[in-house]
Amino acid sequence: MNLDELRAFLAVAETGSFSAAAKSLNFAREALAHQVDDLEAKSGVKLLLRAADRASVTRAGEALARKGLALMGETKAILDAVRSLGGQSSLIYIEVPFGLPPAIEETALATFRKVAPAIHWRIRYNNGRFQSDSDATFCLHFGDAAEDDPRWKHSRIAKVRVGLFASRSYLEKHGTPASILELSERDLFVWDRYDRDPTHLPLTDKTQEALKVEPAVTSPSPYLIRQFILAGQGIALAPTSKIAAFLDPSEPLVPLLRDEVRDDVTVWMSTRNDANSGAVGVLARAISSFIATALRSVD
Repeated sequence: MNLDELRAFLAVAETGSFSAAAKSLNFAREALAHQVDDLEAKSGVKLLLRAADRASVTRAGEALARKGLALMGETKAILDAVRSLGGQSSLIYIEVPFGLPPAIEETALATFRKVAPAIHWRIRYNNGRFQSDSDATFCLHFGDAAEDDPRWKHSRIAKVRVGLFASRSYLEKHGTPASILELSERDLFVWDRYDRDPTHLPLTDKTQEALKVEPAVTSPSPYLIRQFILAGQGIALAPTSKIAAFLDPSEPLVPLLRDEVRDDVTVWMSTRNDANSGAVGVLARAISSFIATALRSVD
């Protein structure tokens, strides 16, 4: 998904007309219709009901429009922040956890490149742990707490829920587990966080002894775990977020055993103190808000 496709869809959803949407965006009608077609093809689900030039959104289209409007609002803030950088810095380092949904990085970097092509970005990956000796300008990370260091400013930007999930197709074929004991009979795919043992499930009742499991696959990439589950291969212990449904509205994941297995992870944005003032600080706050919108937990 790219910003132009999303913007075209939102314009049609708002105006109810391809011609009116094209006029509002100063696009050719055929080009706008092609972008909407591409977005529907990538989503794998009908987003609009069409009748000649008129169009109305489906339920999937309504969900996409809500999430898209929020993301576009945050993207505009990033655009404004990047413009404010001017010639202040030509090279910015960003460090992010391995395994974010690729569309988050793709959307952000496409925005940066479109508005400020003279700025060069270096993206590096971490295992989610904050390292105070990093030379990055911004660090995205998670955990129970951020390390206190006068060289850095730490901001909590989101709390993402971690729990058990499966695809509807998998549950239709194999049935829904009624208790955690049944999990031993299923293939489990577990997000391997640096601060958690992947062979123990996080139980909501802390008085119980941790449930030991033998995952079929563990990976530090939550995105990879999600792909296994979307393919109907088993049950995942993984984070979920509104961006997940936004990226693939055709196959939402179903939460399982929410009252028994659940954990929350705090997402942090850390910015070097020498970069917090001026235009770079404005950009840091805009990026934080963008990621917070993308990663906000699903209730």
